[in-house]
Amino acid sequence: EERAKALGVKANFPGWVSGRELARVILDHRAVCLPSREESFGNAVVETLALGQGLVSTRAGSIPEVAGPWGRLAPSEDIAALAEALEAELRSNPEWQQRHRQREYIRSRYSWGRAALRYRAVYSPLPPGKPRIRRAQPAPAPAA
Repeated sequence: EERAKALGVKANFPGWVSGRELARVILDHRAVCLPSREESFGNAVVETLALGQGLVSTRAGSIPEVAGPWGRLAPSEDIAALAEALEAELRSNPEWQQRHRQREYIRSRYSWGRAALRYRAVYSPLPPGKPRIRRAQPAPAPAA
């Protein structure tokens, strides 16, 4: 925050926010910048793109997979490339249709309904005729 102020950059560092407040913070800005060094999934990526907002982030962890073709990604630890991506995003003026396709892309892959279908596929019983894994039998108790 101090560095942004020193450079005269207007930025918002809201800290932890949740629910509707988070959506409002994302929607109140032209872009969200996530300078991640490591990322196991990227909830913030999904939340930003699901709201149709611009995303600037790094290629850390799962971000490229989660963001798909949306967002501007820079190599992790490359501050100059991240800054260039952010400037390009702020200069862009994406069409409504592009943002709509972005939202649909995210919702089709990361909605609660989609997650439920994936869980069902993993945990549903095997079809008839398929071999089942047998549970290990407990070892006999040692003789006293």
